[in-house]
Amino acid sequence: MAVYFYKYFLLILLLTYCENRIFHLAVLIPFEGRYPIGNHIAGGLPVALERIALDNVTFSEIHKGGHDIEFTWVDSKCDVREGLSLAADFLYGSAQLGRSVDALIGPACSAVCEPVGILAGYTNTPMISFACVSRHLSDRSAYPTFSRVTGTHSFNLPVWLDLLHVLNYRRVAIVSYPDPICIDIGSALRIFLIQNDIVVTDHMTYAVGENSSNELLRVRQRSRGNSYLSKVLSLRNCSETPFSL
Repeated sequence: MAVYFYKYFLLILLLTYCENRIFHLAVLIPFEGRYPIGNHIAGGLPVALERIALDNVTFSEIHKGGHDIEFTWVDSKCDVREGLSLAADFLYGSAQLGRSVDALIGPACSAVCEPVGILAGYTNTPMISFACVSRHLSDRSAYPTFSRVTGTHSFNLPVWLDLLHVLNYRRVAIVSYPDPICIDIGSALRIFLIQNDIVVTDHMTYAVGENSSNELLRVRQRSRGNSYLSKVLSLRNCSETPFSL
């Protein structure tokens, strides 16, 4: 899937230009941090570029135009400060490249996508994300150049309701990673479940630090204790996975 995502984004980008041109893409993917998806999907980009280079039938317009593609990928770490700093460098003229990039691919986390998307819109730079699910990113006035291959988290809510029905869970507590995106998703999930006759006894957050895993376990145990044997839904990697049981 990653190969097709990269391939058709590159096709659309290149077909908007007629003259011979070298395009440079900045790819923001977290290889470290709380959602290191880069270790699993980053290899799709060079594979996509190789297929484009070898297939002069499907991508005949690219070959006829004499276009070429270069890319630089960086580790955004699912961190707002890191991701925004990297994006600003690429959008306003990278010292490494000697110019600004033609498009951004990524990031993977909604908390990073939101500020980077605003900056990309301001500089009129195309940007596409493969994982960001924040509902705010659908605001075309704020994010005029942003697109994505996923829906907002609201599209996933019926799936999780069906899962709870399959597991016969009728009473749950929600524990969110303490960032605005996770809390927003947790609130939406809570409202949706209550509307569909699932009892939500609690919605809590946990402290982040060196002992995050222990803190999450402690809060989950407290939620169970306060919620009369509720099942606990943990919202951790909210840009990608709404919750884990």
